[in-house]
Amino acid sequence: MKKNVFLRDMINETLTLMKSKKANLSPITIHEHELSYEIILLHLESMGINSYDKSVVTPICDDLCQKDNIGKTRAIHISVALNKLDYYHQFNALQPPNYSRLRLECQNKDHKPVVEGYLQYCLLDLGMKESTLKVKRVSVINFMDYLAATGIAIDETDAQTIIDYLVLADKKSNWTESTKNMNRYQVRHFLSYLIKYHQMPLETATPLQVIFGCHEVHLPSYYEPEEIKALLDSIDISSPAGKRDYLICLLVSQLGLRSSDVINLSFSNIHWDTETIELFQKKTKSLLVLPLLANIKFAILDYWKNVRAESDSELILITQSNPHRKLSNSYLSAIVSGRLRNAHIDIQSRKHGCHAMRHSLARNLLSSNEGLSTITGILGHKNSNTTRKYLGIDTKGLRKISLEVCYGQK
Repeated sequence: MKKNVFLRDMINETLTLMKSKKANLSPITIHEHELSYEIILLHLESMGINSYDKSVVTPICDDLCQKDNIGKTRAIHISVALNKLDYYHQFNALQPPNYSRLRLECQNKDHKPVVEGYLQYCLLDLGMKESTLKVKRVSVINFMDYLAATGIAIDETDAQTIIDYLVLADKKSNWTESTKNMNRYQVRHFLSYLIKYHQMPLETATPLQVIFGCHEVHLPSYYEPEEIKALLDSIDISSPAGKRDYLICLLVSQLGLRSSDVINLSFSNIHWDTETIELFQKKTKSLLVLPLLANIKFAILDYWKNVRAESDSELILITQSNPHRKLSNSYLSAIVSGRLRNAHIDIQSRKHGCHAMRHSLARNLLSSNEGLSTITGILGHKNSNTTRKYLGIDTKGLRKISLEVCYGQK
């Protein structure tokens, strides 16, 4: 552990490691850390604090995050940036990915086999994905640690214990509302398992029998066909960056591909003879077959011939600098957002990444009277119910409106 280290020097050293090729972090991630560290530095230096002492820095930054001019997202990111800084202070190295999750262990060793048994049950009996288990593991360990801290045994847990835990979890300032809501769902599922296999009283789950969603209501984030056209027309395809960005914007706006599928798109997915794009979707693992539209075909060829770096990689879109890697999801979203701004399209009240383009395609197809099954096929959804929810189609509202008009009325 370093002693008497100047904050500014330590932050610069941390950012230097983050910018190294070995860290493999996107420019957007690095930029967000730069912003958070600059906020931290300015605040601490204004208070005459220039060297790092966790016991001093942490409470001051916690107070900073409560200020009105610091948004919720930035406050959470400042906490993440501080954790990375403290790890560097201790180990003179960059904090590894998912470090907080990897090091999370039950405080009470007797709880570990219970948690592991639950995760095995979810994996083997319920067929859940590994990524889902990682989320569950964090929630259930947090809950079990609460039991350990309060000295309450599993078979002695009652409804009041759950209420007290929920109140405590709701006060966590570094958790978003969606995180708190997800935690409630995970704990409820875990309680069902404990009731069934570990003699937890049945009434324990009473406070979590009904969970209402806490998502804020947002206006649909979609763009009109004229705005999509203005976006594409504004891109200067005579420049290397323009050729790349034009291809990306075409793939997300005219085919509705998810960013995860765009960054993993390979030359083997392009079937020139049948003029189709065929790929197994990253999210659903199901096959998606789309038409290779003429403008997308020429955009791929133009980028491949005139811009793409020489590489043995099968991926179509890769970084220009060595080692040539695939682009990140956040980098793609930043490209789309930047191009929307350059086209002078108002994005203030709307989301403006790749998913907004996918949503726009679906809504515009619906407005053009395309069938729901057709839109489902283009988006690669497994069933039309998903597409209906995705489009926000209010079937109950439509049915109510239709009943107001009598059959045969002129």
